[in-house]
Amino acid sequence: MKPQPLKSALNPQEFLHPRVQNHAPLAAVAYLNMLPFFVDDDLFELHASPRALNQSSLKCAAYCSSLVAGLAAGRRPLSNRIGVFSSGAVHSVFLEPMIYSEAHALFWQQMEKLWSCRHPDAVAGLKSSACQGHIVLRSAGASEQSEWMVKVLCALAGFKVDVDYDPQPFPMHPSQPSLPLDLLQTPSTPITRPPEVRLWIGDAALERRLVSPNVYRIDVGHVWTNHTGMRAWFAGWFAGLSDSQIAEGELTDLMMKRIEQWNGRSDFSRWCAVHSFLNARESGLLSRAVQDEQHWELRDAVGEYFTHLEHVIDDVEGQRLSDFYFNVHAAFQDCELNWNGVHCALQQQNQPEHLNLT
Repeated sequence: MKPQPLKSALNPQEFLHPRVQNHAPLAAVAYLNMLPFFVDDDLFELHASPRALNQSSLKCAAYCSSLVAGLAAGRRPLSNRIGVFSSGAVHSVFLEPMIYSEAHALFWQQMEKLWSCRHPDAVAGLKSSACQGHIVLRSAGASEQSEWMVKVLCALAGFKVDVDYDPQPFPMHPSQPSLPLDLLQTPSTPITRPPEVRLWIGDAALERRLVSPNVYRIDVGHVWTNHTGMRAWFAGWFAGLSDSQIAEGELTDLMMKRIEQWNGRSDFSRWCAVHSFLNARESGLLSRAVQDEQHWELRDAVGEYFTHLEHVIDDVEGQRLSDFYFNVHAAFQDCELNWNGVHCALQQQNQPEHLNLT
């Protein structure tokens, strides 16, 4: 049976520019991971990416976007209980190392091994971390949060991240090497160029997984939880700059009710909502798969994707998580200032051949 578009589904113009009635709208990012918040609400103001939302006027009652952008602006989330969280692999935020030699392959293998081990104290680790080299992070610039999490993970390993922005979306079939070579016990040649890695986020990351399922990748949610011992908190709710803001309790009650409604839907009903959402967007591999009716494999992949996400956590865990991210953000700011103010011991042309994990 073919899914039918929901009656409440928006046409493309309404989807991108929802009408505003008597009060300031709520705002979010037009990603699948936030769909449960706005699935049946045509008053939501939707933006193409977290960075696009954060760079907007924010004239809304409240908005859901990257946690670190709010912290950098001196804001705390309206609620510690609602947002976009994961306790492991999330599938929509991952790194694809660019493998130019056996040494690069071994480097990333050992980084992944390091991140698989629990760090005893991430805050203290950032305060005492010494820079031993650089890593180039290639990013389309869509998400401050994901970039920040990668920077923190690399800093805990002693590496400063230099972000190379490319405003154009990555091609689904990049020409640069991503597939790993056969890993050797020891590299045959030293690393003569800094390790490089691509950051994929959001729906583009889900598309990339479907197009190239066998590419070597590192799931950021997975290594973050393993290394820090804490949930990955990708997005939180913050007060907007409109005169008609929403109270914390009202927002929490509203969003918890919406998540309860989403979780109460049947699998088919949730797929119909996803189908309408992707159909309205009119772009991207996920949308084309829906429009071409070649979507049954996609349906299973999207259904699995939502099982990796959390949108509500309990009060105690929420407060613990909020304090952790606030302290890590402050410690990382100090770490960056320290590293930017001193000359790193190893320059980009003199990267270590491998990490010392002992």
